Amino acid sequence: MTDIYAEFGVNNAVLSSTDIAEHEQNMLALDVSARDGDDAITLGTLEEEPEAELEEQPSEEEQPEEQPEEAPEEPSEEGDLQPLPEVPDDLKESSEALSRYADGFTALRDQAIKNGLTEEMAARIEAEYEADGISEESYKALEAAGYSRQFVDSYIQGQESLADQFVAKVVNYAGGQEKFDRVVSHMKSTDPESVEALVEAMERHDLKAIRTIINLGVQSHTKKFGKAPARNIAKAAPSVPASRKAPAVQGYASRQEMVADMSKSEYRLDPAFRAKVEARVAASSF
Repeated sequence: MTDIYAEFGVNNAVLSSTDIAEHEQNMLALDVSARDGDDAITLGTLEEEPEAELEEQPSEEEQPEEQPEEAPEEPSEEGDLQPLPEVPDDLKESSEALSRYADGFTALRDQAIKNGLTEEMAARIEAEYEADGISEESYKALEAAGYSRQFVDSYIQGQESLADQFVAKVVNYAGGQEKFDRVVSHMKSTDPESVEALVEAMERHDLKAIRTIINLGVQSHTKKFGKAPARNIAKAAPSVPASRKAPAVQGYASRQEMVADMSKSEYRLDPAFRAKVEARVAASSF
């Protein structure tokens, strides 16, 4: 029997006799793990797996609100007109080219009269050109004076091309078509005579008068729409000694008076006279 029990791991210390009571006592004396005869089961505390660290997400209440992108400020449609600077060289060259062409026209006219064209016919041809165009009768009169139809048409096209270039450069000088139209539209609504003066100045190729009249329109436009000055006038103004006062300049009483002075030959030829006119324009209230 001992061999049979030994086969299951029971030794003599457990079963030393056939006495059941003694066997029970021996079993109780053994370590529990040995008494069970099975693999020892070791109980321990299970290690808790560390929870993955989650980034704290702000709650919906804590999340910052997205700020809408501010749209860039668009320039004021009524407040971006600036006084014109000095006349650029390309505009001066365009004006000079027209003047040379006008001088050439005068020479051709005088030569046509020498060749038999009457003064009355010459004046009539000019009036026709300004109105609906040269008539067949006038073409024949010019041919009789030595100028063919082809020459006359070519000459007119050249003059018109130079005139178109001059007008385009004036518009560009004024800041572009849109700004030029705004100034002219304002002048039409406030003082139509100023527009007529501008047209006459452009026909004379008088750059000084063109600049002055447009600047007057810009100044009037600025007063109407209340544009803030772009510079500190107090800092820019020249200082005057306390013991002396700058002589007061009397402005023009009307635009007609101003245009009359601008139409004088002294305005184009005499810098001192032109300076006085511009000073009076600056002091005018209109």
